[in-house]
Parts: sequence; structure tokens; C-alpha cells
Amino acid sequence: MILDFFKKNTIVLVLLLYFVIAIIFTYPLVLNLNSSIFAVSGDAFGTLHNFWQLKTQSIELTFPNSPIYIGLAKLGSMLFGEVITYNLFILLSFILTGLAGYLLVKKITSNSLAGFFGGLILVLAPFRLAHASEHLNFADLSWLLFFIYYLLLSQEKPVLKNILLTGLFFTITTLFNYQYGFFALVILMIFFLFNLLKNKLQIWKVDKKVLGYLIITAIISISVISIFNYQAIKDFVGIQKQEESQALPIRSKAELEVYSAKWFYYYTPSPDNPLFGRLTSDRFEEAENQTGSNLTEMTLYLGWIPILLMAYSLW
Repeated sequence: MILDFFKKNTIVLVLLLYFVIAIIFTYPLVLNLNSSIFAVSGDAFGTLHNFWQLKTQSIELTFPNSPIYIGLAKLGSMLFGEVITYNLFILLSFILTGLAGYLLVKKITSNSLAGFFGGLILVLAPFRLAHASEHLNFADLSWLLFFIYYLLLSQEKPVLKNILLTGLFFTITTLFNYQYGFFALVILMIFFLFNLLKNKLQIWKVDKKVLGYLIITAIISISVISIFNYQAIKDFVGIQKQEESQALPIRSKAELEVYSAKWFYYYTPSPDNPLFGRLTSDRFEEAENQTGSNLTEMTLYLGWIPILLMAYSLW
């Protein structure tokens, strides 16, 4: 009877499995939700302190703060306390990232098992886990993955619902984490460029109704995002006329070297890797000394199995 239920409700089984994985991987966090957090020393405790402050202070929803993330953090901290709220963010990031990854990979492969393992790869991605232990708002990849899912679905079925949901998830992605919003924009540009080249730049052949849907969605999405970024946009336009911006952080060229990725980050396991960490620790230590970066920012390892599977799919 239970098996029949899960066969008819695969999504419930998938959510349950990712929930169990989250509990196991973060154990014993589930037993100490109000007294410990899934983190290493550093920025995570600054985040926890900010959550504590949010309970009594007013919040600033404009850039560079991410309004959805900050709003949820304040609501959760007021209802459950800052520690439980922090841990809920972590546990939900495992479950939602897995779910979004499952739906996306299943759509691409038309295979539920491939979808599950695709979601699992994203859940356990070294980049995600490294940032989950220090930068809470980078732990959840789900909004970006949901955006890509509905982007592909809109291409397949260009109806108003799918296009609006694509715009919705682009907006949520951006307002939850501006860096992920930037990558969503890059993905969107590559997607449109690819389709333009595929159709030999024949834009006029796009269905007028679909084009109308796209324009309406774009206007709504840009308008909502702009509400929270008005001052930053104003400063950006006039950035050459002033040395300091009221809302736009000024980055030095030195930071470009610190936070820029090196090619070997993508294919080399980090020193935290339980199997190969000892073999790569010297190389990472050398790069860390040269750039002034840190292991969290340097952890971008994709995993050789996903790399080989990607190469196989292209072949």
C-alpha cells in the first residue's frame, strides 16, 4: 500500500529521501536545533548575530541587502529564534535544492532515477557545502534551478503561466541572492543567444502572443527588482562622477585577484575532500598564499563523475 502511494506520488518520495539525506549529512544537528548550527568559525556567527539583531531592529530591504532573504530571516528569528531559523535555512536548502535539481534533471533526461541522482549531486556539491558552512544565503540553489526549469519549460510550452513563472523565479533568485541573480541573467542571455543562432536570427518568426508574454513578464520582473535597487541603479549610472556610492559597494582591483576562480579549482578536489584532500592540500595552500583568498571561496570542484557524465552527454 505504501509502495503504491509512492509510485503515484513520486515527488513525495523524492522530498522524503532528500529530507533523510539532510538529516544524516548534518547529524546531530536535528537533535540540537536550538543550541548549535551547521557552520565553521567565521562569517556564519556574524550571520547568526545579525539574525539576533533582526528580532528588535528595523530591516533595510534595499541593495546590497537581499530583501527576500533578510525578510525571511527576520520573520523566522521573531517566531523561532535566530538559531532555529539559521538551521531551518540550512535544512531547507538541502531539501529544496534536491527537489529543484530533481525536477530539472528529470525534465532534461525524462528519467526519474537520473533526476534523483542529479539532485543529489547538486545537494552534495562541494561549492554548495563549503558556502553552506559559512555563507548561509549561498546554501540554497533551488531558486536558480527552478528558474532554469521553467525557462526550459517555457521553450517547450510557451504559454503565459510558464513564462510568468520563469519571470517569478528569476525575480526570487535575484532578490534572495544578487550573485545568483547575476548568474541567472547570464544563463538567460546565453539561452536567448543560442536560440537566436539556432533559428538563424529570425526574430520576426516569434509568435506575437508569446512575444507579448515575454515583454509583460520582463517589465514586471525588472520593475519589482528595481524597487529594491533604485539607489544602486542611480549610483551606478553616475559612478564615474563620484568616488563613493551611497548604495553600491566599491571593490578594489586587489579583490579581483582574491575572489577570481582559477581553472584548477573546478577539477581539483579541495583539501576537505575525504579521499583526495591530502593529495591536493599543498596546491591549495600555495594558491591561498599567492592570492590571499580562502578555502571557502576556492572550493569550486565539480566532481569527476559529473564532468565525465557531461562529456558523455555531449558526445
